[in-house]
Amino acid sequence: MLCAEHPERPAVLTCETCGSFACIACGVSTPWGPSCCVRCAAAGRRGPPIPWESKGGMFATYRLAGREPRTFFGSLREGSIWRALSFAVAQQIVWSTVFQALRVFTRNLRGFPFTSGEAFAAAVIWFGFLAYGVAVCAAAGVTLSALLGSGRVSTRDCVRAALYTSPTPVIAAVGVGLTPGPVWWLLFGLVTAFLMARPLSYFAQGRGQATATTGSASAFVAAALGIFGLGAPLAWLLYLVR
Repeated sequence: MLCAEHPERPAVLTCETCGSFACIACGVSTPWGPSCCVRCAAAGRRGPPIPWESKGGMFATYRLAGREPRTFFGSLREGSIWRALSFAVAQQIVWSTVFQALRVFTRNLRGFPFTSGEAFAAAVIWFGFLAYGVAVCAAAGVTLSALLGSGRVSTRDCVRAALYTSPTPVIAAVGVGLTPGPVWWLLFGLVTAFLMARPLSYFAQGRGQATATTGSASAFVAAALGIFGLGAPLAWLLYLVR
């Protein structure tokens, strides 16, 4: 193996971020142990390994993103969009299942079990929440890419970052209550957009595409357009069939 920057030198490590080979002069030590190449370090992609993508699990990813959001999103590693999508889908399945189980439990506790028609509607809502959470995040990522506009940040990376914010709809739903209605959807959308804006702003700043102010504004607009533009029709449909 030869160094990608110095073909005459043998490589001593593989960059944990982009996978290229680096010699001892091109390796950059990080606080997380594995080293990255100088090109990734210069581009601000010296982030920690994402637990979900290195068999660390969903809740380990929650902890890292929650405790160090500026590091996690500001130095988000390049990688497969499918891994980020699998994280969004998996965690939406978990929490959608939990919410629907709570609905069934509370109805049974009050002596009003679901009829067959209500059970079908509950199944529609279950799949709807799953699709809603994933679609909103993907739409926010595409919108953020369009707002940032410079070709230095790919749409794929923006969508990857947005998909890793997919727990925010869950947090917003718990924060504003679990009884859907027109006002609920409005509050839910605003709270979700506010929560998504912070990590997406860190991502934009980490890629050198925005200041703290412009990054926050772009991220909030992207999240809001994703939620109210794409998500609103689906949300209203779920409200009607609930």
